[in-house]
Amino acid sequence: MLTAESLTKDYRLGAVSGAAWGRVPLTENCGLGRSAAGWGLWAMLELEGWQTTGRYPSPLTVADFKKLDVWHKAHALALSVDRMRKKIRARDYITLRQQIFTSALSIPANIAEGRRKNSDREFARFLGIAVASASELESHLIFARDGGVISQTDFDSLVSQTILIRKMLYALIKRLSDS
Repeated sequence: MLTAESLTKDYRLGAVSGAAWGRVPLTENCGLGRSAAGWGLWAMLELEGWQTTGRYPSPLTVADFKKLDVWHKAHALALSVDRMRKKIRARDYITLRQQIFTSALSIPANIAEGRRKNSDREFARFLGIAVASASELESHLIFARDGGVISQTDFDSLVSQTILIRKMLYALIKRLSDS
């Protein structure tokens, strides 16, 4: 019997594992259809943002982007970039400061926007845009380091975060294409 306790969420990918992953239909053979006995679980899933209109709650249909670990890491990177860019005072680099900040903000924004789309394909497209923004950020950071605009320490920290986020985005895109 599938119970609320047997459901586990993978918050890094916004997915569900276990029986709700799709191995056991929630409407058949487990006693948790939209009957009185199973209504509590369905209500819990819907309250948490799961789309339960079909036979299975899809593993990647949690619309709340804040449950994605990659979004949290991208948000933290944007905050770190904001702190770093405030240290850049030279008037010659006003455009670079803005470009660095814009590309950093674009990463979590595209994850959030894509999460609300209706299909995994659309979500993956927005994740691809986030990957491109991460590459753009890395390029700007390399220029800023080479131009002596930011310190090597700031560069190392920000680039390592950017690369980690890009790897996480690639993994999520792959997972979406496999489903």
